[in-house]
Amino acid sequence: IGEHVQPKDVRGDISPLKPLPAGPRPVPHQIGLGALPAQASTHTKSGTVMIGAPKISASRNVSETADVRGTSTVLSWSPTADGGRIAALRFTADGAYGLRLGVLVHGLPLGAVLRFSADNVDRAYEVTAQQIFQMVQRNESAGDKSDAARTYWSPNLGGESATMEIVLPPGAPSDGVQIAVPRVSHVFVDLAKDGLKSGDASGTCEQDIACSLEFLPMSSSVALMDYVKEDGNGYLCTGTLMNDRASDGIPYFLTAAHCISSQAQASTLTTAWNIRKKTCGGADYYQNSLDDFLFGGAALLTANTSTDATLLRLNDAPPPGAIFAASYPATPQFSEDLGTIHHPKGDAQKYSVGRYRGAYGIFFGDFVRPVDAADSNANFLGITWRLGATEPGSSGSPLLMKLNGVQYVV
Repeated sequence: IGEHVQPKDVRGDISPLKPLPAGPRPVPHQIGLGALPAQASTHTKSGTVMIGAPKISASRNVSETADVRGTSTVLSWSPTADGGRIAALRFTADGAYGLRLGVLVHGLPLGAVLRFSADNVDRAYEVTAQQIFQMVQRNESAGDKSDAARTYWSPNLGGESATMEIVLPPGAPSDGVQIAVPRVSHVFVDLAKDGLKSGDASGTCEQDIACSLEFLPMSSSVALMDYVKEDGNGYLCTGTLMNDRASDGIPYFLTAAHCISSQAQASTLTTAWNIRKKTCGGADYYQNSLDDFLFGGAALLTANTSTDATLLRLNDAPPPGAIFAASYPATPQFSEDLGTIHHPKGDAQKYSVGRYRGAYGIFFGDFVRPVDAADSNANFLGITWRLGATEPGSSGSPLLMKLNGVQYVV
């Protein structure tokens, strides 16, 4: 399957990022969480690992809005210019690099909108009641009937605060708002510094993608993933936009099953694109805007733990210029050079090159050894890196084989 390039003039759905409405804003009810307890991010610098996925945010309980009754009590409704009503909550956490609100939705009037904003950001993210109901339906259709299936995780817009406005259309009753915010995910890694470089830099052996004319053209296929597990903690991985045989622009997205393995997790997915340095050996990163992020989550198509592979379909159209990667179902030749493009520890894009060492198997979840290709455990391609490496955060990145000048995902 050959590659496909997202047209520069692609027109997807209307952007969910809107300028903040002019005029006076509703006065939000303030909820202060204070600083994150030390133990929640103790291993930030050494790289907290969830089977290869670095933890970047910690779940924090919010007692004041833990249930629908408590949330309803603190909501103060005021009229809007069009005859509707609006109420707001503002959450703050000292030292946070961002907050994702876990909004548990039991009911919302049709036509309602949730609007999320952050200090010093000139646009807000809007999601409709219908979109939330569709998310809940996807989660429950996958067999999840828990509160996690009914929880909408707001985007990380950066900073120590996050404001949620609930906007009702004319005639919609406020008692139809049956929501709670029992917890938030407190981001403790600086994902805005230097583009999207984490404070826990990757290894010195890693190679910037800008230094490779061979792999740089493929960099627009690979995105950094930010997602929340059912426990409210957030993690980073890498994933690849994949083309299909029809080249019809359906945004299939390949990653690792130990990153995302449930529909509830897929619904929380944010992908960040074009996160790389401007020049080889330079210190400057591309200055990414909110338009380089897709906040709409994904549909889980399959998750296979025996091969550690997950295939998703993104709910939002990829940005213009993104490359739907080519793929080739062939076994590499022994000692053939293969490569990957990845985000180790959430860093800007790197590439690595290694030699194919044959079929490998994983036993007891973590022990890796060579096996015969006919072995029932021969689910993996073994690589010995000779340039660069893989680290936590690289999980889900593509293995690439060059054929006739084109990089194919193996």
